[in-house]
Amino acid sequence: PKSKCTVTVYPKIGTPGVNMQVVWAHKVILLGWDGPYKHTSSTKKGTVTFKSNKKRKVWLKNPTGRTWTGNVTFKWD
Repeated sequence: PKSKCTVTVYPKIGTPGVNMQVVWAHKVILLGWDGPYKHTSSTKKGTVTFKSNKKRKVWLKNPTGRTWTGNVTFKWD
């Protein structure tokens, strides 16, 4: 893993006024995966950056229960 990861979200269908969470998860002993998160729009292009040189998983969380669509890109530096 590199030291910085930039996650860019390109929503096609979202919910106006509702942000999604981009979770930057790491392995937590006995608890599974957990970690910090940042918010980005569910209707407009958004970019968030995380720093870490350890293995991570990325989740996009949708609090509405509605189906959202779009694309996601990752860039490591």
